[in-house]
Amino acid sequence: MITVRRIVFFVVSTLIISLFVWWGFDGFQIFTQIYPPSELIDEKTGRVIMLTEGSFKMGLDLVLVASTGLTALGFVVINFFKVWYSRSGNG
Repeated sequence: MITVRRIVFFVVSTLIISLFVWWGFDGFQIFTQIYPPSELIDEKTGRVIMLTEGSFKMGLDLVLVASTGLTALGFVVINFFKVWYSRSGNG
């Protein structure tokens, strides 16, 4: 059971640290910024011209929500294995 706890802890911790690193590479934004692509339609020819490409910058708000969700998932997995091991008589 201790091995399962350690594995879950290291996986969840690695994912949370990766989220904070990704947030750092995106520029330490407080709020998530999503910019859809801008398009311009030429009325004469009917062609669609892309003015800007879409972009996504992760903010601290999304990092905190994802970290909280990963932590909750880790607790659920640990408690699942705790119940499973107690029912099977392994510890």
